[in-house]
Amino acid sequence: MPEDWLRIQSLYGPAAEGNWHTLIYEEQAGPTDTLTPELRALPNLIKLGGTPAALWARFYHHGHPVLRCGSANIAIAQAIRERFGVLASGEWSLGTCAGVVWLGCDDRGVYYRDNPLPQGPLCEPHLWKQVVGANGISGCYAGGDADYCLLRVSTPVQNLHPDLARLCDYSRRALILLSYPEDSASDRAQFRYFAPQYGVDEDAATGSASVQVAQFLRQCYGQTHMRLEQHSAQGGDIQTEIHGDQVWVRGQARCYPA
Repeated sequence: MPEDWLRIQSLYGPAAEGNWHTLIYEEQAGPTDTLTPELRALPNLIKLGGTPAALWARFYHHGHPVLRCGSANIAIAQAIRERFGVLASGEWSLGTCAGVVWLGCDDRGVYYRDNPLPQGPLCEPHLWKQVVGANGISGCYAGGDADYCLLRVSTPVQNLHPDLARLCDYSRRALILLSYPEDSASDRAQFRYFAPQYGVDEDAATGSASVQVAQFLRQCYGQTHMRLEQHSAQGGDIQTEIHGDQVWVRGQARCYPA
């Protein structure tokens, strides 16, 4: 891959724009959070370094470090496929601030696979009504106090308008809102993702949140293959599969010169 900038559209679909990332590749540089003012102005920045044998990445949103970014993982996989000239299939480890994830491509496209965070019961989902504006039916906590709360709601997620200021006061956890009928055996679900505590009021297309959604739907409904529609303003189109203990996230991506 030449040492230049790329614009990458990730997790898009027929009715979804997905997320846009700017990727900078620096083969010789090591991981660092030093950014120029120009780089800090970018909404979604990926700093990628190393070679396919040993890759690392750092993610930023308007200059603020981001711990996990699934749409960026998909973007990097697409960049590797197009710019490194790899074979039609293969996998590469990627070191991130949250640990190692595996990127890959096969005859179906690009993907990444990761372990979902430990999930615990959300014992009183109705208490989130003051934040969401609708009753929660069920849900879970995923990871630690600064990770995720997943709330399943009966109201279509596109009709909800969470109070983001109250969310910041109420919890350090990013909020995932999920629509999935109780008696459903559908392989489709809708969700949205909010993290105003970390500078992201609402993300367009969130692979890291879809990992937690996929794990929740497996534990509660036995689903292992899902098509997830993210109802942000831009929209996201995400496919998840569960193999063993890992969630595989798939989605479309394409690269453009920056």
